[in-house]
Amino acid sequence: MNLYDLLEDYFVDSEDAVKTLITCFLNHVMEVEALQQSGAGKYEGSVSHLL
Repeated sequence: MNLYDLLEDYFVDSEDAVKTLITCFLNHVMEVEALQQSGAGKYEGSVSHLL
């Protein structure tokens, strides 16, 4: 979802837009945390899981 869509949703239904914003933010946080913990980049495998 891009910023324009989020702003448009906010003006139509601000409660739903806030839920969407929080969901997108938390999904991004979880993705970054998973990448940090795995030790691999996005769409990469880690050598440690092969051993």
